[in-house]
Amino acid sequence: MTEISVLIPTYNDRILSQVSTLQSQLEALSVAEDLCYEVVVADDCSTDEAVVRENEEILHLNHCRLVREPQNIGRAAIRNRLAQEARYRWLLYIDAHLFIPDGFIRGYVHQIGKAQVVCGGSMVDGLSQPQGLRYQYELDSLARFSAEARSKTPFRCFRTNNFMIDRDLMLAHPLRSDIKTYGYEDVLFGKTLEEAGASILHIDNPVGYHTLESNQLYINKVEESLHTLFAYREELEGYSPLLDGVEMLRRKHLLGVARQLYSPLATLIRRNLTGKNPSLLLFKVFKVGTYLQIMK
Repeated sequence: MTEISVLIPTYNDRILSQVSTLQSQLEALSVAEDLCYEVVVADDCSTDEAVVRENEEILHLNHCRLVREPQNIGRAAIRNRLAQEARYRWLLYIDAHLFIPDGFIRGYVHQIGKAQVVCGGSMVDGLSQPQGLRYQYELDSLARFSAEARSKTPFRCFRTNNFMIDRDLMLAHPLRSDIKTYGYEDVLFGKTLEEAGASILHIDNPVGYHTLESNQLYINKVEESLHTLFAYREELEGYSPLLDGVEMLRRKHLLGVARQLYSPLATLIRRNLTGKNPSLLLFKVFKVGTYLQIMK
């Protein structure tokens, strides 16, 4: 018998529909392929009471559980909590508020036993309003993040939004809960898995997005992630293309020049990125320039 725990961390997300879709796919496979399953949702102390009440309907679905933290513990810690809560050997982590395609669960079940970690990837299908900077970035990334492309640098390309992992491996090598700011906890986890000698498989079994954040919110999140990158830069060496680029500038003695060129343009670039027609080229410049300013 195959056993799987589907694990969803959430914070102020309406996820009843997502869980219902997953439970339906799991229930069908429980009959067709002798699958034993559970869905566990961990609420990281949501503050929206309307969302909390709606998500409590999850408890009426077969083999579904909802656990709620008394205080917010953060993105990494809530995922570690889910591993401890899970009953079965294979853990399938999926972020909240995602679009689940037909056959999604089957795509993972058929990979069980082929590697200790299996990564499914992402897509932009399912968006109600495809637009904005985040949409452009995700669309531009599709070719670079196909299973074939990810497999070339499998641990550098690890992401926590959609992956399956052996429970013993997850418990032995948990996510870094000391990271309190947004970003890069998944990259550091990929490094941890590589150092642990874990086997990893990348497949095309993506989740999609129903909605994406506004340009302003996305830029704020990216900026916060750059502070995280700087704080953990030594540990992330070799795992971040941005750090690779900064190191190239340093070797060519161009850090000061690049910083001086970016500084007077920073406000104009931010205005473009938060406006109606953001430029992906300027987005790349923004990330490098902002990181150089953080370095000062």
